[in-house]
Amino acid sequence: EEYTKRLGAFAKVQILELPEARVPQNPSEAQIAAALKEEGQAILAKIAPQSFVTAMCIEGQMLSSEQLAQQIARQSVQGSGQFAFIIGGSWGLDGAVKARADLKLSMSRISASAGAGDAAGADLPRVRDQQPHQVPQVICKNDKKCTKCGRQNGLISS
Repeated sequence: EEYTKRLGAFAKVQILELPEARVPQNPSEAQIAAALKEEGQAILAKIAPQSFVTAMCIEGQMLSSEQLAQQIARQSVQGSGQFAFIIGGSWGLDGAVKARADLKLSMSRISASAGAGDAAGADLPRVRDQQPHQVPQVICKNDKKCTKCGRQNGLISS
């Protein structure tokens, strides 16, 4: 909610949470693939055709906050008015969603999911039982080199 409030000053933000497809306790590879396909179709149906799509997946590139801000700014200048950030469920994202992505982004190389066993397709760990924490951010709007942070105009961690 905090980031949604912050971003609301600059853009219209909409968060859509789609239900995960159900799989049995110890699913087979085929059951996982079927669930991913079902989830992928639901995700793709929600993406506007003109959206710049970022898929959060383990094989994506890792960017700093500054690099991500630059990427978004670059796409905005090139006419992208809508951005979609896609986060998969326990088993990751379907290949069709990854293929639709304009950018594949990874937050880390950690891929073990609670309850996912050795699933090679697992992208993000389950975090339902963990307490949320806040990472403070500072937006430096100075056109010149900032006297406080020493960086050019951009998002920095405090």
